[in-house]
Amino acid sequence: MITKKEIDAVRFYQGDIRKRLSDGGFSETEKNEGFFGIASAYKTMNCLMFGGVSNEKERIREKNARLNPQIFIEAEKTVEVFCDIYRAMCKNASAKKILSKQFVYRTERKISVRELQKGQTVSFTSASKENNPEKFLQEKSGLTLLDIVFPSEVPHLDFEEFLGEDYFYKNQKEILLPPFLELEMEVLDLTEAEMQYRDTDDKPPCGKYLVFINGVHFDDVKTDLDAELVFAPQRCHLAADLLTKMMEGQKLNEEETADYCLWKRDVRDIIKKEFYKIYRNYFEQAVAEDEKQKMTAGEGAQGRLIGKDSLLEDVRKMRNEFNKKRQEYKKKIEKYYFVLIVTNIIPLACIALSFAQTMEMFMKIAAVITSTVSILLSQILQAEVYDMKLQQRSKTYLELCALVREIEYETVWDKKNENSYILEYKKIMKEDTIMSLNNIELQIQNAQKMYQNEINV
Repeated sequence: MITKKEIDAVRFYQGDIRKRLSDGGFSETEKNEGFFGIASAYKTMNCLMFGGVSNEKERIREKNARLNPQIFIEAEKTVEVFCDIYRAMCKNASAKKILSKQFVYRTERKISVRELQKGQTVSFTSASKENNPEKFLQEKSGLTLLDIVFPSEVPHLDFEEFLGEDYFYKNQKEILLPPFLELEMEVLDLTEAEMQYRDTDDKPPCGKYLVFINGVHFDDVKTDLDAELVFAPQRCHLAADLLTKMMEGQKLNEEETADYCLWKRDVRDIIKKEFYKIYRNYFEQAVAEDEKQKMTAGEGAQGRLIGKDSLLEDVRKMRNEFNKKRQEYKKKIEKYYFVLIVTNIIPLACIALSFAQTMEMFMKIAAVITSTVSILLSQILQAEVYDMKLQQRSKTYLELCALVREIEYETVWDKKNENSYILEYKKIMKEDTIMSLNNIELQIQNAQKMYQNEINV
């Protein structure tokens, strides 16, 4: 169902401007011409999504920033590219059969983090599946690190999965998230390795956050916008001229700033309206439920509750999932430890039997092999951190069991009590997510230590 136009829109956004050949492949020498030949267009495209002029100023100040006013001149085409990307995202997410959560990592500017703290993603947001940002990704003003957790049912794209062999920047392992996603943020501590990163001013990161993506949230969608007026050539050219002026180091006066910001706001409103239409096409049920919740919220304190039984069913389902995971990790640990005990005993038996001349060589070889297996299993256990994962799942499982009991024994079920239990449920799941993230980071560190030990040996 993904079209060639949507694929090319994604390629263009992520910086791949190779010319498509008649056989469907791509030229390694020829680049696209005109609009679709603009290198690093995403940098200017994302400026459209931020209010004010601070984002532009920070990008202009950075060493690797390359803004291009042509993106503004052809704003209508830019919005069409945005819509093609978002449509591909919705197709991808709506086709997911197995729902899960995913961890990704991003380096961000301090000024952009302030926008995120308002509760929504602002622009298309690229992140990596690996927590090892290249140097050019660290060179941002007021470098801030983000560990992002998102559910697979929200619109998104995994470039490796989406583009396959045509993915031009395979080493970056990018995930792309859209604007208008509702989020929460928690402060995290920087690791020693992260403190060595340096931003565009040669300073260490100024902070780190865990970002929870909760879902899609379209608020205040304007349906009465006149696209012809927004994309009128004189307005687009004026915005491009004002961007050029900033790039040349000139300061905009109040009237120019107002005109520039008003035009960007109108473009954003059109993007939001178009995205909402696309989202409705692929997630009609989710939209209906969201509208139902809004109507219920408007009914005041006497509005309908989610219901004790509904909440109990959800918590029990999650509790059972965690118990299943807990049992899996427990069995894995028991299996590994059993094999470890056996492989630790066998070498001693082999050494004892090696004193018999007829069996000496065979027993020495067996002792070496079983000792090697024992060491390998110990390293796997350390790298996979199964003990920490078991501890995490057990903690969450027991907390969910306690929550189920509290809900079951609750005799008064009103809006206040319901909200209280929902907040407790969210708190438990948030803590579990933080523990998962810590375990993943520990797993990466242990794997790196193992690899380093192999090199040293």
